[in-house]
Amino acid sequence: MPTSTVRNSRSARCWYPGLVASVNGSWLHAEYIANAVPDTTIDERVQDVPEVTASASLAYRHPISDSLGFMGRVDNNYVGSRIDTTAQANYLPSYDLTNVRVGVEADHWSAALFVNNVTNRVALLTNSPAINVNVPTFNRTAMEQPMTLGIDLTYHFGGGSPPAPAPPVVPPPPPPPPPPPAAPAPLPAPPPVVPPPPARESVLEGVTFETASAKLKPESAATLDGIARTIAQCQCSKVDIRVIRTRSANQSTTRNCRNAAPLR
Repeated sequence: MPTSTVRNSRSARCWYPGLVASVNGSWLHAEYIANAVPDTTIDERVQDVPEVTASASLAYRHPISDSLGFMGRVDNNYVGSRIDTTAQANYLPSYDLTNVRVGVEADHWSAALFVNNVTNRVALLTNSPAINVNVPTFNRTAMEQPMTLGIDLTYHFGGGSPPAPAPPVVPPPPPPPPPPPAAPAPLPAPPPVVPPPPARESVLEGVTFETASAKLKPESAATLDGIARTIAQCQCSKVDIRVIRTRSANQSTTRNCRNAAPLR
């Protein structure tokens, strides 16, 4: 059954404009207190757990021009001793590595010269069973790279100056008004007004009524007598009514009506 105690600390301080120092460290005490498997540990320590780790860095940035700046950084990382297991328990000594980087940077790009593991320290990282054949007399140990230097070029896509504001959104024009309603079909022209025919003018000239004729019925003879009386009473016409005696033996009476003005 493993047990552990952890203590961490970290500190960062700026003593000069553009200069930043940072220090952090931790202490971790991890060991088996019971049921330890023989030949898998040394001093009851838990595998691959360093007791002490620490790091420190010093970074500096200073503008050279409006669009270009200088940068520099030095950092050191310390890892305490550890144990691991292949065919047996192995001891890995502590190590510390120092790295240096200097260069220039702009809004979208940077160029830096770097040197890793400046002191060319031999650092044993692990004895992994994956790269070993579990033979007690044979171990393969992974190591940190020796001193390595190079140039690091970086380009940042995007960022920099903020993009220009988008043009204001113009609302779409209003839809055109609907077409006016179609004009109603013209009504058919009314038929021309036919003036009434002029009043007919009747001119009675020399009309002879035979009221005593044997061909007339009594009621017809009475009707003709009434017409003759009506004409005689008319105030709008000048009527000349004469009674002519016929020669016949039955003494038929003939009324001759002649008007001097038209009748309407």
